[in-house]
Amino acid sequence: MCVRVRVCLHVLTNHFAVPVLAQTWGQDAAGSIGYYSDVEDPAYFTSNIGVPNTEQGHCRKTMAIIHKFYRDYLHRQWLVIVDDDTLLSVRQLVSVLGGYSASIPTLMGEVYGYKAHLGDDGSAYVTGGGGMVLNRAAATSIVDRDYQCPYDSYPDDMFLGLVAKQLGIHLVHSTAFHQCQPRDYPISTLMIKVAISFHRHQPQDPFTIYKSFLMRASSPVEDIKPITSSPPDDTKPITQSPTDGTKPITSSPTGGINPITSSPPENSKLQQRNYEL
Repeated sequence: MCVRVRVCLHVLTNHFAVPVLAQTWGQDAAGSIGYYSDVEDPAYFTSNIGVPNTEQGHCRKTMAIIHKFYRDYLHRQWLVIVDDDTLLSVRQLVSVLGGYSASIPTLMGEVYGYKAHLGDDGSAYVTGGGGMVLNRAAATSIVDRDYQCPYDSYPDDMFLGLVAKQLGIHLVHSTAFHQCQPRDYPISTLMIKVAISFHRHQPQDPFTIYKSFLMRASSPVEDIKPITSSPPDDTKPITQSPTDGTKPITSSPTGGINPITSSPPENSKLQQRNYEL
């Protein structure tokens, strides 16, 4: 039995990358995508999410989008949060999501680790540039606990990793999501798998990236009837620590978030956009 996957695409944007998005995968997500900024601008399709813009991190803006998804999109099963300089294959994304339950709290994407060698003091997180995908069950858990960011510009992907760890939200790592451009990965690897995302518009041309790696696997959302069988082999649930492969990530909820006290590394300060598919 084929079941359509209802997805919301929410984009965190500073406007400049919107034209590229609109001319690539944004066309395949028409009617399911929202552009969120700190200002409303019809020329760029942006809505004011009610949170001041920050140069990096965007933690409070991302949390506001999760609350909006939970409150205003009751018929949607999945929320996809991306940067406005993230490129997507809509078909491949929806196809993969069709293999997962929307009722089991899940956070999916390319999983990184922060201070994972410290055990319980570290955490795994889905890196924002490649896209953060969470289902309604995960959004409900987060909203119910009303987690608050340490500050507006705290890295949103790392904060969601901390929240997921405390709530026991299931982390799923997929090699189809990419935090960087194709030039940063072995071409032999890229040619034998179908990609879901790449991040950044420089130095490689985003239109070339989209046509070479993503457009071949994309089509309008309304035409997609995703798989309902088991997810592909390269999309695997994270059941071990990112470093030594021995510890399950299944911690139980605790009182509140104990944020990372030291500054996160520079390459973790991601400027993110949110999309509903």
